[in-house]
Amino acid sequence: MTEHPDWTATDLSSLKAISTGSQIVPPHLIERFVARGVPVLQVYGSTETCPVAVYTRLGGDLSRTGSTGLPGLCCEAAIVDDAGVELPPDTPGEIVVRGPNVFSEYWGNKVATSEALHDGWFRTGDIGRRDAEGYFFCTTARRT
Repeated sequence: MTEHPDWTATDLSSLKAISTGSQIVPPHLIERFVARGVPVLQVYGSTETCPVAVYTRLGGDLSRTGSTGLPGLCCEAAIVDDAGVELPPDTPGEIVVRGPNVFSEYWGNKVATSEALHDGWFRTGDIGRRDAEGYFFCTTARRT
C-alpha cells in the first residue's frame, strides 16, 4: 500500500490507527505510516494465547521503536532462559505467557501440551527482550 504512487497524496484523515497481527514488522514499514500521522499498534500473540498476549495501546507510549507493548489484560508475560528462570531487563530469552486467555491443551496431543506448558506458562519458542519499564520486543519468531 505504501508503495502505491498515490500514497503521499491519499487522504488518511479517517484512519485513526492500524494494528499489526502477531508478526515482526520491519521498522521501515511502520515509519511510513507514522510519517503520515497514523499510529501503528503492534500485537504479539498466537492461537494459543487467544490471540493477544502483548500489545501497544492507542494513546499509550508508542515511542519505543520495535516494541510490541505491554502484556494484555489479565495476562502475564516474561522473558526466561532455557531453564524457565526469568531474566533481567534487556536480556534476550524466550517469551512466555500465562493467564486465563492461554489455551489449556492441544486436543488429543498430551506430548505437545507438556512441551508447551510449564508451570502454567506457555513457552512460545519466540525470542525477545523486555525493557526496564516492562515493554516487550520480539526479535526472533521460532514458531513454524
